[in-house]
Amino acid sequence: MISSLASMDTSETRAKPGWRGPSHAILLVALLASFLLLSVRHLGTTPRVYEDEPWQASVGLKLATQGVLGSDLFAGLDGMGGRTYLFMPLHPMLLAATYRLVGFGLVQTRLETVVMGLAALVMTYLLGRRLFDRQVALLSVAALLLVRTAGATPTAPTGLLLVDTARLARYDAVVPAFGLAALLAFVAGGRGAWRYGLAGLLAGLAALAHVYGAFWLAVLLALAVWNHIGARRIIAVVGGFLVPVALYAAYVLADPAAWAAQVAGYAPRFALATPGFYLDNLLREPHRWGPGLGPCGPGWLAHPGFWAAAAVVPASIVMLTRRAHDGDRAARAIVVPALLLPALFAVLLTLKLAAYLATVVPVLALAG
Repeated sequence: MISSLASMDTSETRAKPGWRGPSHAILLVALLASFLLLSVRHLGTTPRVYEDEPWQASVGLKLATQGVLGSDLFAGLDGMGGRTYLFMPLHPMLLAATYRLVGFGLVQTRLETVVMGLAALVMTYLLGRRLFDRQVALLSVAALLLVRTAGATPTAPTGLLLVDTARLARYDAVVPAFGLAALLAFVAGGRGAWRYGLAGLLAGLAALAHVYGAFWLAVLLALAVWNHIGARRIIAVVGGFLVPVALYAAYVLADPAAWAAQVAGYAPRFALATPGFYLDNLLREPHRWGPGLGPCGPGWLAHPGFWAAAAVVPASIVMLTRRAHDGDRAARAIVVPALLLPALFAVLLTLKLAAYLATVVPVLALAG
């Protein structure tokens, strides 16, 4: 609810100049350093290797050593040795860059997502400062690092979503880094169209990390319509988004038969022509939000962090929605993704992984 009250400049707030001075910078550095220390501690052993990590690392390694976006682990299977379409390409490409810089290994592989998690925290801070003030920005980062909303699981040992996500070498930490950057570029705006094009480009890169990264384009377009930014700037957003997407489409079209064979197993996740698909997704969505907390029900309220988030964030979003309705663009920049992203996740995503929420929780932290 801090962001909802950010515009209320009280005398008590003005009486604390140190909050905006060196002490503020020290607190920010301390939070980011704490994230890094917590993330790299036992990084090579905790959590245990997740099945997706070697698959994606194999593509990054082959790209780094041979310049081929393929996987020797799957050589001979639907052409995957030479061209891999099993997952989107941005994460393996970032892994390849990591291997070229620091070598190959489990720690190095996970180091890439640690950096992406750090980038997501920095983007959260910059958004909070841009939209509200430094206090909101700092408290939002602190909430992401201190408020435990889930229980511990084998792949998420801390219950802190962004921290746990950054310890697994998957694409989950990459999407929020680029999605939040897209939102930041959009709200920075300007008279020209280039920043809107940059926002679209960053959203396109989020989509190249995982398909649900494309939801950030929906966020940008919803904000564009609500803020009446004009057709030229909307075209810039869409055009920027299409640049990386078109490049990947060209890569797919180089061997469409291999693409079709490799992604055939994903068909049930895209049954968009089946009405029951959306209802089933919606009914199963609660499973995404409480990993490690046991069956969905009153027992979740025994966890203070989850209870606080479930109470504070909705109340704050209601207050922000009122401000957004009155023309507050800063409030709109939080309300739109805070409502639209979970709605799209609920209706369109069949796989109910909590790790996907790494792209949502920074926005909720800014709202709360």
